[in-house]
Amino acid sequence: MGETARTVAPDIELFRDVFNASPIGIAVETLEGRPFFVNPAFCSMLGFSEEELRYKHCVDFSPPEDAQKDWALFQQLKAGSIDQYQLEKRYFRKDGPLVWGRLSIFLLKSYTSPLVIAMVEDITDKQRAEEARFRHAAIVESSEDAIASGTLDGIIVSWNTGAQKMYGYTEAEAVGKPISMLVPPELPDEENKILETLKSGDRLEHFETVRVTKTGRRINVSLTISPIKDSTGRTVGISGIARDITERKLAEEALRASEERLRLAQQAARIGTFDWNIRTGVNTWTPELEAMYGLPPGGFGGTQTVFENLVHPDDRAGVIKLVDAAMKSGQPTKGEWRVVWGDGSAHWIAGRWQVFMDATGEPSKMIGVNVDITERKLADEARLEVNRTLEAQAALLQSREELLKIFVKHVPAAVAMLDRDMRYLQVSDAGARIIRSTVRRFWDVRTTKFSLTFPNGGKRFTSVVLREKRCEPKKTLGIVGATPFGSDGRFVHG
Repeated sequence: MGETARTVAPDIELFRDVFNASPIGIAVETLEGRPFFVNPAFCSMLGFSEEELRYKHCVDFSPPEDAQKDWALFQQLKAGSIDQYQLEKRYFRKDGPLVWGRLSIFLLKSYTSPLVIAMVEDITDKQRAEEARFRHAAIVESSEDAIASGTLDGIIVSWNTGAQKMYGYTEAEAVGKPISMLVPPELPDEENKILETLKSGDRLEHFETVRVTKTGRRINVSLTISPIKDSTGRTVGISGIARDITERKLAEEALRASEERLRLAQQAARIGTFDWNIRTGVNTWTPELEAMYGLPPGGFGGTQTVFENLVHPDDRAGVIKLVDAAMKSGQPTKGEWRVVWGDGSAHWIAGRWQVFMDATGEPSKMIGVNVDITERKLADEARLEVNRTLEAQAALLQSREELLKIFVKHVPAAVAMLDRDMRYLQVSDAGARIIRSTVRRFWDVRTTKFSLTFPNGGKRFTSVVLREKRCEPKKTLGIVGATPFGSDGRFVHG
């Protein structure tokens, strides 16, 4: 009897030590679901003391939906239909958050009053990792980018829906095939170089290249490829994300072509543009604008002060005033000024620009264009010089005509000025007196004209007038010391 007692006592002590040292939470419960004993691991997992847990029921440990599943199985255990069960469920911690546990229940029937052993393994970290894995898998599967993984030998292991849409291969068609089936023939060594980079532990980010779809169509892609490493840091595989950038490449090419056409147009029209970041002070000029100021490509200093120093000293203050006004108003502004090249020559520039304000109303950027108007200015100056010369000549001619009129009027001889149609333009005072006297003396009632015949005089006068008319079709001006005669020698006035 004594020997039996000595044997049982160490067994109880061993059980207690194992019970308390176990890293898994253990609770001994009655068939009513109330804790009888709980070990330190179970208390630590839930944050309650042993005393606090003894006054709880097993359904109090979990949210209702988890507690109902547990209690239904517990009732089957109590009824004897099962003697054990397992369940993953959530538990309330005393400080608020939920933790996940894998519950294993066993029924002990060897005692007078059957007991239930509940062992709970904390699987919170595992559950969170599993949830993260599912979320990651959902993200991968729903992504429009092509996401795939492979071995270090370049064999495809996984293939998402985005990859199927981009390349045209189904998962069944792609998995197990070499990644090189996507590489165009003109890039035979590219995939080997990528694999070597990944084997060394490096990664590729935003690597732009070309890939071939199932139908043979070439697409532009941006690749981000990373090594897959195990817990020891050893590279065991590769994972890659490919984004179709074909449309972006086409847009970039169209933009480049448009910019080139604009550049050629600006060169032909002698137009240059600038972009001044007012906040940073950096003023960026196109090569065409630099050429207008006599600078080589890249020769502009990049600041507004450098620009101001290129302006002709006589125009500089006016340009600065225009810029200051634009900085305050934000309205489109224009102006004209001269610039002095390195060789000392002056050139004319016409500028248009606008200042853009930030959200606080402060000037942040100025964008504008300049046009070389030197040729126009030179043409304007030449035209003004011609006009000045013509005006001077017209004034001189007018003064000469006035002098001629005065001379004709006051000359003592009988002098007359006639146009090509033989009409009097100017007659001297002496000539006027002779004509009036002649008119009173001669009147031809039959022809209603004044007539006077002089032998041979009319023919000579008429030949002179006709000769002058042939030489000057617009106007004939005769100044003679005799009266005009017709072709028959008769004096005519009518």
